[in-house]
Amino acid sequence: ITPYFFTIGILYLFAYWSSFNINVFEFANFSDLLRVSIIPVSSTFFFVLIGMFLSEHTLPKLPEGEGSNTKIGEFLNKIKWLGIILYWALLLLLIFSSNENKWITIPFVAMFFPYLLLKNTMFLQEIKSDSIRSLLIMSFSLLPIFSFSQGKINANKILNNKEYKYVESVADISHVKFLGYIGEYLFFSSFDNSKIILQKVPEEPIVLIQSNVINADLKK
Repeated sequence: ITPYFFTIGILYLFAYWSSFNINVFEFANFSDLLRVSIIPVSSTFFFVLIGMFLSEHTLPKLPEGEGSNTKIGEFLNKIKWLGIILYWALLLLLIFSSNENKWITIPFVAMFFPYLLLKNTMFLQEIKSDSIRSLLIMSFSLLPIFSFSQGKINANKILNNKEYKYVESVADISHVKFLGYIGEYLFFSSFDNSKIILQKVPEEPIVLIQSNVINADLKK
């Protein structure tokens, strides 16, 4: 479990900081990885709990094998190869798309491949309830991709000047966007993303100002 959550932190850090062409692993330590993995893990775990409750108390239970033996099930089995082709075509289309909103959709499409692989193994077989086991496998499949996507989404908000925190001046550059901190360093970016400023954490706290909705009149 620990390496799994460690990987989640690595994926988020890589996705976020690589968007600014920063090699985060020159500065990151274990506590940084743990810190960034908490949010995606805790938020997904909350929805898993809701899903467990709903699946156990509201969804009808089919007898074993009944779903695949229905007319709909038999039809889906006949066209499963078409479904596989369409699935990979959709996933590749999303991955290579230039639309930044793709990172919202990719986790929920990409998760099905590892989910189906794990579902047909002995993974979590000790859990008797198939619906709860399925939800847990789905969560394990989703979290790494979700974490990477969240890193990209948060970075794009800053790169596109949509949502960010800033300081009034750093190194004689005004309106400098705050990217975050890793270890003992603070990272900033100029408004036009042309410069990256690295600064050791000062003894005195810095004042971060929350940006409003994008302002086209803001001076660069």
